[in-house]
Amino acid sequence: MSTAATTPTTDDVDLTLRHVAQQFPEGLARALLPEARRLTKCVWLDTQVTSRERRMDKSLYVVADGVARIEHVEWQSHWERGLLLRMYEYHCLTTLALHAAAKPKKKVPGVRSTVVLLSGRQASWPATRAFRVSPRGDRFSGLRVHVEAVYQRTLAELEARATPLWLIFAPLAVDATPEAMPEVLRRLRATTTTRQFEELAVAMTVLADADGRARTS
Repeated sequence: MSTAATTPTTDDVDLTLRHVAQQFPEGLARALLPEARRLTKCVWLDTQVTSRERRMDKSLYVVADGVARIEHVEWQSHWERGLLLRMYEYHCLTTLALHAAAKPKKKVPGVRSTVVLLSGRQASWPATRAFRVSPRGDRFSGLRVHVEAVYQRTLAELEARATPLWLIFAPLAVDATPEAMPEVLRRLRATTTTRQFEELAVAMTVLADADGRARTS
């Protein structure tokens, strides 16, 4: 059987990550907000901009330490041209949809966007990247996108997020080895139900199969 027939495509990885994120909204929220002391609500919302008749992806509604917010995540195999513009468009359309759907005098939650990178350059990524719409020299106006390059994390850093969900990225970690994966699976099994473990283990396998980096001993 050819490699092309057995190696997951980018679409396969994207669908897998979307699926597993839908199953673990609180796990995703905890990974994105490690500094939060208390999460009281984590639910997926559908948003729609009726004036443009454009159906939007689901957004994660989170109440962290008493503050409501919308978390938007893009899973990216690598950084690509036009990504920031796409994130800005989504951010604006989501904000418009939230205001259109809000009841009178009801406070609308803010939106934060995060790109989760699965591979890419060796140089460290900044915590955020900016998409500027204001002229140079004026005060900044636009969008700051958070960058989470999981492939540049160590196994210990992934585990420190205190959510089993983030352990699915263990095969991508900078210090990942075949010998280390059984222990990761053991920890994953010990902190999840049988059904949860099966979901997360499948996602981990898809990511491991899709990882094209050459590793040397």
